[in-house]
Amino acid sequence: MVTMSGFEAVKRPIDVARTLPPASYYDPAMYEVERVRIFHRGWRAVGFVDQVPAAGDAYPLRYADAPLLLVHGQDGVLRLFHNIVPYDAAPVLLEPARGLSELASAYHGLVFTLEGALSRAPFWNGDPAADRSAVQADLVDLIPVPCRTWGRVVFANIDGRDPDGFERTIAPLEDLLGGITFAALAPERYADGTLALTDETTLGNWKTHHENACINVYHEAAVHAIYRVSTAVPRLTNTKRNYRPINDRGLRGLSYTKEEAGDTYLQIPFPPLPRHDARDDGNVIVSLYPGLYVSVIGAHVHLTIASPMDAEHTRLQSLSLFHPDVAADEESAPIRAAVAAAWDEAVSEDGRIIAAIQAGRRSPVAQAGFFAPFWDEAHHDFLKQVVADLEET
Repeated sequence: MVTMSGFEAVKRPIDVARTLPPASYYDPAMYEVERVRIFHRGWRAVGFVDQVPAAGDAYPLRYADAPLLLVHGQDGVLRLFHNIVPYDAAPVLLEPARGLSELASAYHGLVFTLEGALSRAPFWNGDPAADRSAVQADLVDLIPVPCRTWGRVVFANIDGRDPDGFERTIAPLEDLLGGITFAALAPERYADGTLALTDETTLGNWKTHHENACINVYHEAAVHAIYRVSTAVPRLTNTKRNYRPINDRGLRGLSYTKEEAGDTYLQIPFPPLPRHDARDDGNVIVSLYPGLYVSVIGAHVHLTIASPMDAEHTRLQSLSLFHPDVAADEESAPIRAAVAAAWDEAVSEDGRIIAAIQAGRRSPVAQAGFFAPFWDEAHHDFLKQVVADLEET
């Protein structure tokens, strides 16, 4: 059982600080606290605009045990609801749907408008044509979730406690990447036109995934084949960093030059990403606390939303964006496929080591680890943010 007393060592200066106790990475009770105090509070990335591209589209989501429903209204507005019928918490939709004019619940057939209002209640009182007036209850409509979008990502304020915090949440992302015209980008699609959204559940606590994703630069060459053959890795010149650490209001990661990226990553002969300013931040790999990962490498953007499924499993949903001139171009399909394969390989390599770390934290000799001060400022800052959220009542 994890207790808050084990968190004090995280707050110390980095050279004497310790990481969280090993049990905090597998204790179900810890997960329950994190789910409520971290993932259901504040503005969190829960889905992608491209999951509901047209009016009448609806997409069930699940985020840290919260069933949600993303709906593209006939009025063009994206809305998010709790994916439950107030009557008995039965689901509204079980599967994604296209071109709907209304939402018919999967269990009892109660019918709602795309704006979430109960419109019909077939057979509620025995009458097949019963309307909402037949349901005598205080709560009959779908329960909305405040949502906003940034960079093709849908953010939600699940518990509704931070109604004015969206701009504050995305401010570091906007400062870093706001010049990219995300609305002009196009998502990767399969040959049949369906969205190329990867969706997998992997072994490993969400915190380990976050620590590994981009804030631990030290691990790159040891874990990834593509880094082991790169002349730019480790990212050092005479013990000095040749990258720019990013540690800004919950946004953590690194940026580096196009030249350094060229020594490491695939060269993509695509048009540059469309921008509406003159800035050029080169390439970045960043994570926005607690579970959005944004990579801008060359001429594409890779987005991943990570959310915990339980104490020891994390769901990863990813999407790649390209310049619209090449996103559906048949001639560029082999290059886009190579990009996708490179991401799949990286995820596989990360998944293998994260699963091993997950097992290692159950070792009888496992204890709170320590930090490498040269590399681990972002890692240390991340865990301090976790502790601060857990201590907030």
